[in-house]
Amino acid sequence: MRDILLTLILIGLVPVILRSPVAGALAWAWVSIMNPHRMAFGFAASLPFAQVVAILTFVSYFINKKKNPLPLNGGTLLLIGLMIWMTISSIFSINEPEQVWNRWLFV
Repeated sequence: MRDILLTLILIGLVPVILRSPVAGALAWAWVSIMNPHRMAFGFAASLPFAQVVAILTFVSYFINKKKNPLPLNGGTLLLIGLMIWMTISSIFSINEPEQVWNRWLFV
């Protein structure tokens, strides 16, 4: 039952995401952080909901006429700096490279 409900919610978000890339980013953050599909024990537990929402968000961004540039404020710069720091620390990690890069891709 949870599988069906979650799938219907995400199908209902498709038109909203296609109208607004910001809604897609918020939906992606929700699905990625909360992992609601992991609380479902049927077919939805193995579906790549975050990947689907991310693809829809990119499609929405490219078909949307209003282009918003990336804001260069403190939060954005900190996130970019964090990504750079994670990459540098992954390069110099003492663990096996395959394990490190799999984790880097996961993050």
